Amino acid sequence: MDNGIGTGPAVRLKEIREELSALAETKYAAFASGLLRKPGEETVSGSAARLLGVRLPILRKMAARLAKEDWIGNLKALESAGEEAAFEEIMLRGFLIGEVRIAPEKPCPEKKPLPAATACAARQIALEEAFALIRGFLPCIDNWSLCDSFCAGLKFAGKHREAVWAFLQPFFFSAEEYEVRFGVVMALDYFIEEEYLDRVLQRLQEVRHGACYVRMAVAWAVSVCYVRFPARTEKWMESCALDEDTFRRAVQKIRESRRVSPEEKERLKGMLWTEDRRGGRRG
Repeated sequence: MDNGIGTGPAVRLKEIREELSALAETKYAAFASGLLRKPGEETVSGSAARLLGVRLPILRKMAARLAKEDWIGNLKALESAGEEAAFEEIMLRGFLIGEVRIAPEKPCPEKKPLPAATACAARQIALEEAFALIRGFLPCIDNWSLCDSFCAGLKFAGKHREAVWAFLQPFFFSAEEYEVRFGVVMALDYFIEEEYLDRVLQRLQEVRHGACYVRMAVAWAVSVCYVRFPARTEKWMESCALDEDTFRRAVQKIRESRRVSPEEKERLKGMLWTEDRRGGRRG
């Protein structure tokens, strides 16, 4: 493939689509799209219905190469795909955002700041610009796979935790299902640590969006909190404000973990709300 530098978005998008088509596997597409069928649906919808069948590891490698070739040019090309973009095109766009490098707020005195064109080619942008790219991408997310894979690729979050944590706050209270899941999965991926545990648990119990994939993400996050910080998380679970369905899902996921002892699993089972425990933990 031509490196694409100097060509317009339409040409670059055509080249990307040709490469994706060559990498697609029909049988894998049928399998993967089935995993994205939402509860109550007979067939898949949204971007999952336009899934080509390119495996995620291949997409990640492709994104890394496209970023080296022409990060901004390829990103603009994928942005131009519009609402009918294939699942893999959306995923590639998300992965390219994850390839960004955050410029230091205060450049080293010995080094001059990179010229704008050079900085862009080097994928070096300000943190606020990265946040703007994320905001622009979130409306494209319409299934759990796009959401979770996108979050996993935002590695710069680990180096800018306080700023990223502040950026995430509105998403926990969003009316949009996958904005809330984005906030929760980002918390799960980058903030279940000693310093942030109490803040994460507080946000998890404040989530009020009732969508299935939000509740599943919250339960998943609680289970990871428990595995990493069992005593503190169990104490929180004794009086937390999670809705009953999410609480049960969380307990189930904890009890499925091989890192939790049989004694702990039995004790947690006893925390579930039953008809004769309405006056207890959750009454």
